[in-house]
Amino acid sequence: MQNIDKIAIVTAAVVLVGGILFATLREDLGKKYADEIQQAAELVDDLKDEQRLASAQAPGVEQMVRAPFQIDHDVEFPEWTFYRRTAFLHLFEPAVVLPPVLTQGRLSTVEVVRINATKTTIHRVSARRGDFLRAELISEILQISDGEGGEWKDVQQVPGGEAGTDFAISVPGLEPNHSYRYRVLTRAKSTSTTPFLEGGDSITSGESGSVEFPPNTVWRASGAQVRSLDAAGEIVPGRVTIQFTRWNWAEGRTERSTDIVREPDRGVDGGELFGTGYALERIEEVVIEGRKERRAVLRKLGDFQRLYLINNLDPSSLEPSGWVNDESEESEEPSEESDEADEATEIPEIPDTNAGGGGLFGGDDD
Repeated sequence: MQNIDKIAIVTAAVVLVGGILFATLREDLGKKYADEIQQAAELVDDLKDEQRLASAQAPGVEQMVRAPFQIDHDVEFPEWTFYRRTAFLHLFEPAVVLPPVLTQGRLSTVEVVRINATKTTIHRVSARRGDFLRAELISEILQISDGEGGEWKDVQQVPGGEAGTDFAISVPGLEPNHSYRYRVLTRAKSTSTTPFLEGGDSITSGESGSVEFPPNTVWRASGAQVRSLDAAGEIVPGRVTIQFTRWNWAEGRTERSTDIVREPDRGVDGGELFGTGYALERIEEVVIEGRKERRAVLRKLGDFQRLYLINNLDPSSLEPSGWVNDESEESEEPSEESDEADEATEIPEIPDTNAGGGGLFGGDDD
């Protein structure tokens, strides 16, 4: 029995020593993979500043991190290998992000409108709001220019409404006998992670044509003859045909009066013309821009205010034409499939790193 016990003890000792030696000499795969992952993680952390959103490039360690998991032969792992600390690598995957798109508004019409109830005249501008994608509207302003080369000035903010819908704005208080142009200035802010490609964050619509703002009354002189002497040496007073046109607010139409008026004697007031408070003072010849012209001079009775009517010069119309945008209206709505998609910038999106378990080789650590 004693021999048997000794043999058992020796055998156990040999097995124990052999196991220890085997465990010591056998490669610790768990430690190997954990160490490689740890080295890769440290390198990722060191190089993280080199990764830029615009380039979507990983910092050159992806292969190093993937290497421990690329096993192409049979390998046995001790069970405790799966309980080692987990490791993650956050890799950016490129995603197409489109730039913002801002489409200009479109002017439709500019009308001259007389409001008989209030005896006022306005320009009514009808237009369509601009449209946009991946952008936030900041402002949309109707602008006006006096004359062809006038400075553009803000009129008012376009009233709120859905993008791409129609609106109308009334513009009162303009200067009679002046012509005005209009346009719409739209500003927006990008809500995309990329800025506007071209043109910045503002865009203007096409300009309207010039539309005159009419007065309420106009004068016209024709057939003017200056004072002269006849064959007998007698003074022949000058004469002129005076035409006065006013806007009849009650009936909503123009009303015209005409009379042939003789030039009064010097220092004598002529008769009042058409109940306006003006009378013919004289008819004279003058040189205007190198040309000899005749003109009738009207004076406000009891005042020194005068009107100068050049012979045969047509005045402004009391019913001027408006403006209509006759350009073909093509679809201007921004499209997700626009050419700008070709110029889309690739930027990274961070995937959900906790989507699939956290074990070293895909299993859970819990």
